[in-house]
Amino acid sequence: MVGRTIPFAVLFTRTSPAITPRTQRHIEGRFAESEIPVLQTRLCDREAYRAIFSYGGTLSGLDGKNVSNIEVAIRNARAYAGEVVERLRQAKNVAKVA
Repeated sequence: MVGRTIPFAVLFTRTSPAITPRTQRHIEGRFAESEIPVLQTRLCDREAYRAIFSYGGTLSGLDGKNVSNIEVAIRNARAYAGEVVERLRQAKNVAKVA
């Protein structure tokens, strides 16, 4: 409505932490060709993320006896949050210059 640019980026979720399927590489390539910004961090398909919906709470509040690889999921979520914060800071700095 006010004609301002809204910064954005694509987040890939439920990706495999072990392999990148050919279809995903194709999609990522098309985004790159179209100059669509994509976050480097992907939220991988992890049991810990699914467990939050079953048990409630937060990643750090999950019981390691019932859910595997909680620390890996926490590092993945922190990397995502850190990248978003950095992009917001960059966007804010660009807005100040403009």
